[in-house]
Amino acid sequence: MRKLLLISVLSLMFVACGTSKKMASSSDSESAAPVQQPLKPAAVGVASPPVLVYKTRKDYSDLVPVGFRDKKIISYPHPRDLKVGGQLVLPTPLADGYWLDNRGISENTAFLRYTYEEYAALPDPPADLYQSLLDTDPLLELWNCGPRNSYSNPASELNSLVKSGNLESRCVRIK
Repeated sequence: MRKLLLISVLSLMFVACGTSKKMASSSDSESAAPVQQPLKPAAVGVASPPVLVYKTRKDYSDLVPVGFRDKKIISYPHPRDLKVGGQLVLPTPLADGYWLDNRGISENTAFLRYTYEEYAALPDPPADLYQSLLDTDPLLELWNCGPRNSYSNPASELNSLVKSGNLESRCVRIK
């Protein structure tokens, strides 16, 4: 029974991820109509994090996100988690106030008063996290745009979708 359920779920995932819309190339790219093109297939058996695009009430791009639900902080990063290769893992700016997540936000994201730089300089997570909450409902929009390994250049490709108003052609709105 479990095998049948697993096979059914996997089959649905493959069918659901079959195609996406991209802009047709033309001399006037602003007025080009969407055209169906297949997604790049993800490597079988290789997990890839989702590409998340979001918009917030204010610019929180330099502030540390945490998981927040039922008036509690449910997850938070260790200060060492905010750097990769010595660089802060800030979100990537896109057009029209959208951001490409590089840290791991969700629909249950809140932001702390700490900047990435301040927080990353700490030896351990601060004891006053709850008192450091700045906004517990900052997201206006959150989009899941599929696995990261289905993009050759996520920022550029998603920026094109945002600018053309076609984010929903490749992404699913979560919030």
